[in-house]
Amino acid sequence: MAEVSISYAEFYEKWKANNHTEDVIIDELRQHGMDSLQIVEMISFYKKKRNDEKQYLGFILLGVGAFLGFLSCVFTMLDLVPELRGFMLYGLTSLALVVIFVGLYFVFE
Repeated sequence: MAEVSISYAEFYEKWKANNHTEDVIIDELRQHGMDSLQIVEMISFYKKKRNDEKQYLGFILLGVGAFLGFLSCVFTMLDLVPELRGFMLYGLTSLALVVIFVGLYFVFE
């Protein structure tokens, strides 16, 4: 069998853009003349890359949520605008918790 030139990044970007399932990816790789070992390697690369991107987004969301929680704490303690005390205490804290939990979902999914 002839050696097949593999470019993981090109394949991954195409599959990600078209939102392909694993079956479609396997069929496409077979059409390119890859053997089963190469197909397994490509599928594992695809899954790892996809999960890495989700985790990266999750850590970004965790940072944003933590920052919002910190701001909520500081603004509540400073009490610069007494009319907004409830929003700063309950609104920003609730928003921070929601963002943190969404980030945790992406990290641990």
